[in-house]
Amino acid sequence: MSDKKEIKLDINLLRQIKKERDKAETEAMQEQSQNKTEIISIRLDPLTKEKLAYICDLEYRPVALQIRKIIEDFIRRYEKENGLEHDIKYPGNEIVF
Repeated sequence: MSDKKEIKLDINLLRQIKKERDKAETEAMQEQSQNKTEIISIRLDPLTKEKLAYICDLEYRPVALQIRKIIEDFIRRYEKENGLEHDIKYPGNEIVF
């Protein structure tokens, strides 16, 4: 009997996760339409795409949001490692008078 309860709880948990993922994807699409974000296209080999999809499932994120997070994390790390936060020529660091 407890196995049935566990399976039922797992199904409910999966439904909740799907709802949250769908909500996040909808919010991302709304944000994209409200903000002036640009759409880019990338090509991935099938294995990389499959791995990315698997990671997205683990992270409970749509692929587009996971790619965005990966890029933003990389940029922050690169900026820090290369001192770009102090470079006045770097986009976003312009001095306004």
